[in-house]
Amino acid sequence: MLSNMKTALIIFITTVLRLLPGFAQPPSSINLVRDPGFENKTHCPYKFTTPDEPIPLKDWYSPSLGTPDLFSACTLTQSGVPKNWAGFSYSIEGDCFIGMYLGSYPEDTYREYISTELKDTLQQGVIYDINLFLKPASNSKFNLDSISLVFTPDRIEVEHASVILDTRLQKAAIMGNTFGDPKRWNIVSTTYVANGGERYFTLGNFEISGLSNYSKLFSGPSKSHMLTSSAYYLFDYVVISSPNHEMPFPVDEPFFLETLYFEFDEYEVRNKCLPEIKMLSNFLNDNPDFDLIIKGHADVKGSDDYNEKLSLRRALKVQRLMKNNGVHKDRMKVQAFGESLSSGRIDSLNRRVEFEILNKRGLNTRYK
Repeated sequence: MLSNMKTALIIFITTVLRLLPGFAQPPSSINLVRDPGFENKTHCPYKFTTPDEPIPLKDWYSPSLGTPDLFSACTLTQSGVPKNWAGFSYSIEGDCFIGMYLGSYPEDTYREYISTELKDTLQQGVIYDINLFLKPASNSKFNLDSISLVFTPDRIEVEHASVILDTRLQKAAIMGNTFGDPKRWNIVSTTYVANGGERYFTLGNFEISGLSNYSKLFSGPSKSHMLTSSAYYLFDYVVISSPNHEMPFPVDEPFFLETLYFEFDEYEVRNKCLPEIKMLSNFLNDNPDFDLIIKGHADVKGSDDYNEKLSLRRALKVQRLMKNNGVHKDRMKVQAFGESLSSGRIDSLNRRVEFEILNKRGLNTRYK
């Protein structure tokens, strides 16, 4: 943040599912981000970040003199969740998210960035999938169109708080002007082809000063005096992974997504599962020779008729999300099994959705 302004059970569930006959799991795709949800704190934040008090995260750091902020439900102060000095927002998962100044209008001089070391070095020629959640803060005056993720072989550290210009930067861009709704988290999905040797990842606005395009999010002044001329964005749950590009999902056999399970008597999909659903949607969009069966299930509590309707709602909810991701509805068949294939236990293991990809005309895909 501007320094002059700042002075004023899932493991158990997936293990059991792997042991059940008839279930296939997509090839493992390890998230290379050490702390994807910004939860690994050194201490609870009680105010915005300053140069003397850097962001209190163990695995993330600011590569410049800019000072990104951590917001957490562990505090009721101005850095809290959901209410804080930047507005009002809940996190996607866990208790935390971060906020950063990506630019200001008309004087586009100050920038903030966040960096982390990946778990492993990127391999040359491998396609990496990137998924993250972002949105403008509700008190942010502006939206902008130049948000980027960059990869470098070495740690970036600069002694200024303006745009980072480095010949080592390998960029994967996000067009931010499509994510201008402060009321909801937007999932962003893109890919990056590695040059090989990249070990660090940095998020921010790398556009040269004056070249970012800004648009007002609302008329009148911002509710925060620190955001009257700024594009201030929130970020949460970052995933960088390399799927098996020979075939990321099983074909002609049932499989499940590790994060897709439901609370009792619920059919809403948890936000944490949206990146996996997006990956499956992208696969189908890339491969029109495949169709999909979506199979809803329920546990044994309740009547047969009620559980069949509940399992149908779960399958239809997933179908609707995939339709929103661009998959044509005619390519997705929905089936409701109720409790008929339940193990007899009343737990989220049985409150699930399965998938089966149907190969209509043989493979014709970039995963070949």
